Amino acid sequence: MKEYCLEFDDRALREWDALDGSVRKKFEKKLEKLI
Repeated sequence: MKEYCLEFDDRALREWDALDGSVRKKFEKKLEKLI
């Protein structure tokens, strides 16, 4: 079970990282419009 948990955590972290990156890009675009 530990191996499965590690794989799941790693996959979840990668998905969160991708989500965080897309959110950051949208935020930067909004900032550029304000400036």
